[in-house]
Amino acid sequence: SDENPVDMTSVIINPLYEYNDNEGWNGDVPTAVSFMCCEMFNRNYNYYQELSGLPAGTYSLGLQAFYRAGFAEDDYSTYVSSPEANNHAVLYAICGTDTVEVPVVRASAQAQPFEIGGAESQVGEAAFIPNNMEAASYYFESELYKNELIFDVREGEKLIIGVKKETTIPSDWTIFRNWTLNYFGTESQKTGIDTIQPTVLDAQSSVYNLQGMKVNDNYKGIVIINGRKVFRK
Repeated sequence: SDENPVDMTSVIINPLYEYNDNEGWNGDVPTAVSFMCCEMFNRNYNYYQELSGLPAGTYSLGLQAFYRAGFAEDDYSTYVSSPEANNHAVLYAICGTDTVEVPVVRASAQAQPFEIGGAESQVGEAAFIPNNMEAASYYFESELYKNELIFDVREGEKLIIGVKKETTIPSDWTIFRNWTLNYFGTESQKTGIDTIQPTVLDAQSSVYNLQGMKVNDNYKGIVIINGRKVFRK
């Protein structure tokens, strides 16, 4: 049901990149697979997996991912001036003759007011986005950059899930991990694309460790900010 979907992620081979390999996936080979993340750098690509034997009904496909349109400052300036432009990377699902797709969240759409970990780029006056795979993994662990789309699967049809990009901006970068698939049944009221709102953690909020003790800005490790777990290195 819409309230209690069935987790079907187990039908996806290698959804988490636990062993930092590309097993189960087809299409263009990633630039790198590391920190349980898969990246495509400065290139076009189509990266996908075919699934079969799924019951008919409505599904949601989830993926943590972001697309940086060029260098960090270029991504930030173009996103601020025109959020709908340069969104070249897309998450997609194909069932029969139907294709549903949504632009991958831009890196600067969830720029944070403080550093989270790894190599980060400062954009604007006081915001940060990841600048390497390690940093991206910390941002993903902080539950940022979630993408989702909703689609229907008909009886007996195969499903193809993937990410792709057909336009390249010099030094653009897509990185992703944590594929999920949920099944809502045949009576679902969900339609179209679920909009993922930008997530920005408030730098002024109190910070706590896992024991619930308030800590300062120098504390390293997993902290809780606004109810979210964030990894600080």
